[in-house]
Amino acid sequence: MIFVSYELQLEVLSLVMNTIASHSVLELAGTASFLILIVTLIISVLVQRYAEQTTWKTALKESAEREKALSMAIQRMRQTLDIPNIFAATTSELRQVINCDRVVIYRFCSDWSGEFLAESVGDGWISVLQKQEQNPQLKANVITSDRCIMSNHNQQPDNLLSDTILLEDTYLQATQGGIYSQGAIYRVVEDIYSAGFDTCYITLLEQLQAKSYIIVAIYSNNKLWGLLAAYQNSAPRQWKEVEINITVQISHHLGVALEHVELLEQTRKKSIELQQEIRERLHTEALLQLQKQQVEETLSDLQQLQTQLIQNEKMAALGQLVAGIAHEINNPIGFISGNLAYINQYIVDSLKLIRAYHDEYPDASSKISEILEYSDLDEMNQDLQKSIDGMSRGTERIGQLVLCLRNFARLDEAESKRVDIHEGIENTLILLEHRLQETQQRPAITVVKNYSLLPLIDCYPSQLNQVFMNVILNAIDALEEKVKNNQSQSNQNPMFGFNYIILIETKFTNKNWIEIRIIDNGIGIDKKNLTKIFDPFFTTKQVGKGTGLGLSIGYQIITQQHGGTLTCNSVLGVGSQFIINIPIQLKH
Repeated sequence: MIFVSYELQLEVLSLVMNTIASHSVLELAGTASFLILIVTLIISVLVQRYAEQTTWKTALKESAEREKALSMAIQRMRQTLDIPNIFAATTSELRQVINCDRVVIYRFCSDWSGEFLAESVGDGWISVLQKQEQNPQLKANVITSDRCIMSNHNQQPDNLLSDTILLEDTYLQATQGGIYSQGAIYRVVEDIYSAGFDTCYITLLEQLQAKSYIIVAIYSNNKLWGLLAAYQNSAPRQWKEVEINITVQISHHLGVALEHVELLEQTRKKSIELQQEIRERLHTEALLQLQKQQVEETLSDLQQLQTQLIQNEKMAALGQLVAGIAHEINNPIGFISGNLAYINQYIVDSLKLIRAYHDEYPDASSKISEILEYSDLDEMNQDLQKSIDGMSRGTERIGQLVLCLRNFARLDEAESKRVDIHEGIENTLILLEHRLQETQQRPAITVVKNYSLLPLIDCYPSQLNQVFMNVILNAIDALEEKVKNNQSQSNQNPMFGFNYIILIETKFTNKNWIEIRIIDNGIGIDKKNLTKIFDPFFTTKQVGKGTGLGLSIGYQIITQQHGGTLTCNSVLGVGSQFIINIPIQLKH
């Protein structure tokens, strides 16, 4: 059963009524003839409508396939940024969608010359890309307008299959893109021979074997980038509007893809530049850090050299001072000490003589009697003996101090030698005895010694004595500072109570090392300053009170000259502990 739509039924009924109305009764008298006429009309209408529906369905199917192919082409452009693959796939799919003989993509160069980048061509037709590789002149504009500026590079032009064809069209180059650079989106030519083209242009199109074409401009970033061209080579062709629209859409999306690729390339270049800049900055920072480290090392070396020079100057000055003291004091002290015995004997003899005169001549003159009455010779003798004994002890004390100075400085000993470390400590304490005595501001400072039995130490004695001097002076200053800050009754060291004490301990730490601890219950050192107390010129004392070199010089003497260690433990308000560790034998 054939289904007939309601609209078709009305159309057939209308046709029958019109037929009846156009014939007379006599004409309709033959029923058979009338029925045959009606059936014929119905069949004619049905055949016509069936053909129309078939055509419509075919067109609809083709349109759906074209839309699908277009969608796939656009989707592929969005999925990849590989321009050569995009061009190859796009030209192939566009050629299949619009069923033409050739599709090419043409790019303009900066001088408005150009070259073919991609091509899809049917079987039996020449390849423009291959001929372009064989003949570089073909890279010039063979896609052009109906006007042309042509150069002939061949001797016997035949067709593009000949390797000697070198026809070159430079119209687009001369006009910088022609109509496409002036805003034209596309151009459609159905028959090149009836389009009114100049002979030169037709000759160029014949090189492409083209009879008809669609050329669409490709714009990227609002600039003419190139052209998308579809050619019909077999015969002239009437291009459908949908085919033109598809080609225009493809061209538009090619431009978008190019923009994305350009943006990606810019991003990539920017990323490379940023990476290079980062590497350069990191390299620069590394160089700056290295230079900073070198400057710091140089500064440290200079500071050490400076402290060493200062130390040498001090030692030289001390040597001159000690030599001067030894010379200026020893001579008169030696003279006094040597003559005290004679003076004592002279006094004894003189008193004996006076006593003998008194015994022999008891009736002395009134003047002598008056002197003897007020003078007690025995008491005078005792006082003179005490004075002479005091002077003798004083000269011995002065001689001992001079000897301590000489032992402390040991200026004549440039090389290391084996010494008793306790002797150096004792010499230092003797020289500092005046600082340990009671003053108006504080009681006397007690020095507690806890010595272990130690062997002789291979060292530089004068340098070690200088370390002992600096550390003990630092302890004395800390105790005096504690008095100034009224901390004598708070935060006392449980080891010492409220007394002002410096404890000096010596001991073995192992077979080859000894340890000297100098402990005080002074004001202590702030934790933030502990790491800096051995830095050159660092001091927490008032201006003029210290140079900040004592502990720094001591640290260098212990660590560099003797290969030992000098550390400090301290609690603010409780006290400090300096620990010296040195080997028994120096490594020369």
